[in-house]
Amino acid sequence: PIEPDAVPHALLRLPLGAYKQAPPWLSGGAPYRPPRWDLIWGPAWAARHPDWDARVPGTVRPPAPRPPSQQALELQRTAAHIPWAEPPHANPEVPS
Repeated sequence: PIEPDAVPHALLRLPLGAYKQAPPWLSGGAPYRPPRWDLIWGPAWAARHPDWDARVPGTVRPPAPRPPSQQALELQRTAAHIPWAEPPHANPEVPS
């Protein structure tokens, strides 16, 4: 077991909906909010960690870049659907 004071703040902020199956003692909260650790671990813990649920602007990491294989696949799909070419009826070499 990990001591409550050793849990990283990033894990404390995970919303309930991120748990595949949350333990029963975490149930009852909104799925988009983290569990109420201050109520679970008590006022002494909450006093030592007053900002455990504070969102600091600019701390959200940008999404990771897509792997090269996925980027290539997206380019292939996009190139097939770009309407750059003239319609076939406007091309004089193609009979209408």
